Amino acid sequence: MKDRQLNKEKFKNIQGVTLIELMIVILIVAVLGMVAYPSYQNSMMKTRRSDGISALLSSAQTLERCFTEYNKYNHANCSIQNSTSFNSSEGYYSISVTTTASTFSLSAAAQGAQAPDSSCTPIVLTHTGAKTPNDCW
Repeated sequence: MKDRQLNKEKFKNIQGVTLIELMIVILIVAVLGMVAYPSYQNSMMKTRRSDGISALLSSAQTLERCFTEYNKYNHANCSIQNSTSFNSSEGYYSISVTTTASTFSLSAAAQGAQAPDSSCTPIVLTHTGAKTPNDCW
């Protein structure tokens, strides 16, 4: 019996969390979420750009090898042909190729989850090494 009285006295001074305190914590978490989520989305878009850039660079390398071998970017034996369109390895970009005998232009247009990245679409690489837009490389 004495033990029960001691337990009651022990818990008598313990107070719980009030509803106002709980609401303040929820408000703080919500504000942090509102600030962090757009920043996270922006970081993800920047990260996904590497998918399009690597596809452009890989295609340019293939075209340069073709030019070295056949002295033309648009030779029939080249693995990348004029007006070819294909998706990048992760599928975030659609790559289009335009070639002539002495020039090429590669363009990566954002698609799928990357489509909202309007500031960096299309990403373009030419035979001269010109890369546009500058801020996206």
